[in-house]
Parts: sequence; C-alpha cells; structure tokens
Amino acid sequence: TYRMRTVMWNGKYWEARTVDNGELSGKFNAIAGDSQGRMHLAYANVYAMAASVRYAYWDGQSWTREMVDGREQNNAELVGYSVCIALDRKGQPHLSYVNYSDPTLKYAVRSGGKWQVQAVDRMAATAYPDRNSIVVDHDGRPYLGYYDLRLGILKVAWPDGPKWVVDVVDRNAAGFTSSMQIHDNVLWISYGDQGIGGVKVARRELPFLTEGKAR
Repeated sequence: TYRMRTVMWNGKYWEARTVDNGELSGKFNAIAGDSQGRMHLAYANVYAMAASVRYAYWDGQSWTREMVDGREQNNAELVGYSVCIALDRKGQPHLSYVNYSDPTLKYAVRSGGKWQVQAVDRMAATAYPDRNSIVVDHDGRPYLGYYDLRLGILKVAWPDGPKWVVDVVDRNAAGFTSSMQIHDNVLWISYGDQGIGGVKVARRELPFLTEGKAR
C-alpha cells in the first residue's frame, strides 16, 4: 500500500512527513506554492471504498487536510483521477480532476473556506494514468486541459459566466498528460502525442471567450 507523504528541506536535512495515512492515499498528487511559501497539495485516494479528491496545505508547522469531493457526492462512483492544482493571486486553490466511473471532468475551487464543485464536461472515456492540467489567469479565471481517450482529442475548458466553454486543441490520439502555463497573455499547453510517439506544444492568446463551444 502507499500513503501521501512529502519531503522538505529544513535547512539541515531532508525531513519526510506523512500527510495522509489513509490506505491508498496520494495517487495523482500535485503541488503548488503560494506567495508566502506555503505548500498546497491535491491528490486522490483510490481505495474503492474511500475514493475521493483531497487537499492539504502546510501552515509552517503542520499539514491540514480537507475532503474536496468523494463517493457520497457522486453516487458511490470513483472520483479523483488525474488531479491537478493551481493557485490564484489570492492563494486560493483551484483543482481539476475526473470522475472515473462516469467519465466527467470536474472542477473545484476553495472560496470562503468552502469547496465549490462543478461538473465541466462529459468524456467518452478517461485515460489512465493520465494527468489533467489547470492554470489560473490574472483575473482568477481557470483554464482546464484534459484528454478524452476514446475520441483521442485534447480539450481546454474555461468558464464564461455560468457556462463552460470547451475548445478542441488537438486530435488523433494527441493530448495525454498535459501541462499548462500562461505567459504574456498567451496560454501554452504541452502534451504527449501517442499517435506519433512524441511531445507537442500548442499556444493561443487570451482572452478567447467568444470562440469555442459553450456548454
């Protein structure tokens, strides 16, 4: 079995800590650091009876854990695959992840001390062990990158008011394990192309809320 653990340099040596000792906790983990140097973790528990998305943050002395989404909120389905995390300018965490049992991309943001969860897009099939990607722009708008295995397409989704806009980035089995960044108002995304067996990069200027497919 495995547990969610971290290793940090304390100035003298590397110090290992257990963040979550729940059975099968720690898969699909992602980490982000805020402006105060505090670490934020997002990860999955993939044990069938406790499948969930979890979040933890380091306050300088200890780790605090929170449950984001789980079986109880999803008709006993498996959630938490392909987890990724990004922080906005205020240090609030934004998460992207997948409901594996009923292939759906989900998004969660912690605001006012509570988690707000949304279903973003239905997928034909999820890839395993895939990695979603998420990045937040200057205005706090999240952009989610994800791969639909059965259709073989890479998508990016972002909110436009109460709806989500979904745009196709690439096709033909391209899009596995993506990573995103924003620089000089340009959204960059890198990903694997299983069709040609290589790595690809795509970019697009922001904002582009008038294009794509509204859902």
